[in-house]
Amino acid sequence: MERIRAIFQALMDRRPAQPLDRPAVVTAYEQALDMLGAAYGDHFRRNLRSDPPAAWTEAVAWQCFRQLGWTCARYEDPSAGGPDFVFQRDGQQILVECTCLTEQALNEASGLVPAQFTQMQYRDPIAPRVRTTVSNKTSQIGQTKFPGPRLVVIATHDTTFPYMNASLAEDLVAETESVSVRFSGGVDTSTPVTTLAGSALFRPGGDGIAEARHSISGIVLMNAGGTAVHICGIINPHAHYPLQPEALPQVPWLTVTNHPTTDQAVAMSWVWLDQSQARILPNVRELMLSFDGSAAHPAMTVYPRADLRRGVR
Repeated sequence: MERIRAIFQALMDRRPAQPLDRPAVVTAYEQALDMLGAAYGDHFRRNLRSDPPAAWTEAVAWQCFRQLGWTCARYEDPSAGGPDFVFQRDGQQILVECTCLTEQALNEASGLVPAQFTQMQYRDPIAPRVRTTVSNKTSQIGQTKFPGPRLVVIATHDTTFPYMNASLAEDLVAETESVSVRFSGGVDTSTPVTTLAGSALFRPGGDGIAEARHSISGIVLMNAGGTAVHICGIINPHAHYPLQPEALPQVPWLTVTNHPTTDQAVAMSWVWLDQSQARILPNVRELMLSFDGSAAHPAMTVYPRADLRRGVR
């Protein structure tokens, strides 16, 4: 219990040196889109009016990848749709689809009552709710002909509780639903047990554990509700287009260490190759980015999509 309180307090006490200036980031992103043509900027402004969190997610994801050293090409066509971005660096390309979950949806899924945060509350797992979002986006991103890694970015702009964190990442790989203790063995023999109900990468199969969602290379969890953006990721070990941690060394990645899972278990570990840009607290496995959005931005390009007619690219 003391460890849980310590982690919770660490999450609440984070104070980055610079603010996340959301209006400035949105303005910079809007200007970059306008440079592509009126259709791109107008499409974003309509989204900003109808669904602000979704529009914020696009802008913040764009800024985050830029800060990590990537250039951006717009993949989504305003009239034809599709995933949002192709980020490029050193000959590498990553297709990125962004989405978000609202604070209300996550509170309802977890059963938490924000007004009662002064007392300990029981929280239902939210991995099944997030997994549904991953499933929907996997279908969308899997329909593309993009010949490289594909990432699904899931953000929350929750200012109350940081749902998108390392604990959720672990639940999305193999959600622990109970603990098995050997008879007369004591606590030291306890083993986490899961039915993979909330897993985004595996599911129960006829012969044990089966692979799922080969179309996506990984999942990025992004919390942008406070004064900085906090990021961690999951690498899909059986993706058609694998993503290597070296592509984004600043991001802590959760990986499966015993793939293929022939021993009827899922073993996980965290890989963080470059912590030089991170402000890290004990027990918090995530990258913290701070930016105000005021820096000059390069012009975006439009990725030449093979699934669009030449006239609408």
